[in-house]
Amino acid sequence: MIATNIALSGVQASVARLNVSAQNVANANTTGEIAKAVPAANAIGRTINHAYQPIAIYQAAAAAGGVNAKPVPAVPGTGPRYDPESQDADADGNIEAPDVEFASEDAEQRKALFSFRANLSVIRTQDQMMGSLLDTRV
Repeated sequence: MIATNIALSGVQASVARLNVSAQNVANANTTGEIAKAVPAANAIGRTINHAYQPIAIYQAAAAAGGVNAKPVPAVPGTGPRYDPESQDADADGNIEAPDVEFASEDAEQRKALFSFRANLSVIRTQDQMMGSLLDTRV
């Protein structure tokens, strides 16, 4: 039974990793204004568009076995990008953009898929072993 619980925590972690990576890819073009100091008098009634903050998954071993997956902000997260046509561009034509690398996200999604399959294989094997054990006659 413990092997099943450990594998289930791995399945849940894989799903979390895939969801976070999909969010990062979907919001890769969600840009915003460059963060800068704005005098209090100019900030009244002003809405600031923020760029999407990419997310990463922090995985750690659980006390009872298995893993815990926790979403955390990716570092550095965002950076300036030159796009003078954007509505969020400053006087120099720069905007704040998420630091999302599509190749890294593709690799992360593939790792999540392989991890999911491996943990699912453990669950299937445990189920087959329990079935064989219950089918045994004395």
